[in-house]
Amino acid sequence: MGISASSEVAAEETIDLQREFESSLKLAQKLLIRLQSLIHTFKQERLSGSYMPLFHDWSMLPKVELKFQEWLHISDAQRLRFLAESCEDYKNLLDQVYAYEHDKGDPALSESIDNASLDLRDLLHHIHLQMSVLGVDAHRVGQSRVLGNILKQKSIWGIYEKAFLILKSIEQFVQRAVRDYTVLRSSAKRNAGLH
Repeated sequence: MGISASSEVAAEETIDLQREFESSLKLAQKLLIRLQSLIHTFKQERLSGSYMPLFHDWSMLPKVELKFQEWLHISDAQRLRFLAESCEDYKNLLDQVYAYEHDKGDPALSESIDNASLDLRDLLHHIHLQMSVLGVDAHRVGQSRVLGNILKQKSIWGIYEKAFLILKSIEQFVQRAVRDYTVLRSSAKRNAGLH
């Protein structure tokens, strides 16, 4: 027997957003620890003996950072929309790294990348649910900045540098997700106290 649209709406309305944001915060924190371990392992195994690469082409990646005052005053809806679009883009990028490592790398590293990708997928699911509860349009405002395979390089070294750049950029995104969910949780707690 199917669930009616009205039943789905009723179920969404009963969701405790404060608890939902707390769950997403914990997931983001877990993902951040996983990514930091993955980045360390990737650098040791793929860029061993090198200094931290000095990247210059960040334009191909989604923008993560905002000036503090801008970030502080954006709405809950804007935070969730940013998280949704960036999470989707970064999962696509991480899947590119996984595909390359799965074909040509070692199984242990591939598994670590896949686990991080699954966490991003789960985080995106939470974000879409939260947007639905708050009535935020989940459709993208702008075009995805992830266009094609950015790991197409002439050298193995170039591929590893770009893959490392992707991992570091995802780490920055998840760091912001932790900050955003800290704010969203506080906002939900404050709103709950008004009722």
